[in-house]
Amino acid sequence: MQTAPNMDSTTLIQRLQADFADQIRLDLPEEFLAEGLQPDDDRGRLASTHPEVARELLFGRSRFALMDAAPMGHHSVGFWGCGSNGYAWYLIRRTLNERWQLRPHTGGVYTDVARAKAGITDFVPPFVHPLRDVRRRGGRLYACESIGTGFYAAQVDGKGRKIEVAACGRADVVQLFDGLLGAAGGK
Repeated sequence: MQTAPNMDSTTLIQRLQADFADQIRLDLPEEFLAEGLQPDDDRGRLASTHPEVARELLFGRSRFALMDAAPMGHHSVGFWGCGSNGYAWYLIRRTLNERWQLRPHTGGVYTDVARAKAGITDFVPPFVHPLRDVRRRGGRLYACESIGTGFYAAQVDGKGRKIEVAACGRADVVQLFDGLLGAAGGK
């Protein structure tokens, strides 16, 4: 792990926000940030509450194994990549009521980079809506997305629903998340 020992948390958050705005053309939602973020690289493109294990959670195992591997209280956000086709935006979180392992692809040799980033731009606002509602109502939200595969589950007021579909890049992502939340006792 490369570190940026002189980067304070304010500078780190500003870099993450600027990078997200530049790459995805959106403001980074405050829900995607967390207290205690530390840089995982020397440029501040990836930050984590547990930088010592962050890279282990970025790729490799199955999506469910990766979700289980994150320590309780873990939060990572940012861009990271390796090789010729392994660039992605990461959002990883594990709390009592939330488990996210989001890894939408942002580019590589065999990728239409503009299309991949536009998919994330279209994905983020609809994802934030159920996240806010589930939090407000004390429910649970599970989200896993990794380059073409996805699993989402919400539970609110004793009702739950899950869907297994990649949401990033879909034209109907708003309806998809509205349906997830509606069937889980939201709205």
